[in-house]
Amino acid sequence: MRYELGDKVRIKKILAQKKVCHTTSKNDFEKIQKKKKKFYKYTLVDCDETGFIVGIRSLKISTTLIWTFEDSINFGVGSSPEYEGVRQRDSEHISIYLVATRMNCFRRVNQADIELLEGVE
Repeated sequence: MRYELGDKVRIKKILAQKKVCHTTSKNDFEKIQKKKKKFYKYTLVDCDETGFIVGIRSLKISTTLIWTFEDSINFGVGSSPEYEGVRQRDSEHISIYLVATRMNCFRRVNQADIELLEGVE
């Protein structure tokens, strides 16, 4: 079912952002990457709230990271500096609904976790 802007809905789960681990060391990155190859940015959290559909967005939920070393390149007019660090290799996107539950709160919600409230004007 596709929801329209302004529909009053009840949501069961929301996508909450995870805490991101930043590292600048290659050894630390390799230790983290041995445990998991794909890094997820959001986790599903149970909730029971009502609100209104206010938009649809494409959301990046996971990414694969690699450690890379890039030599400097001379362009003739200037050069790019060499770089050693983490780069994104690919990512996974999903379509989500934005649900306003309060005046200052938008929730990111999967379509499967939304229930339309019938007969509400």
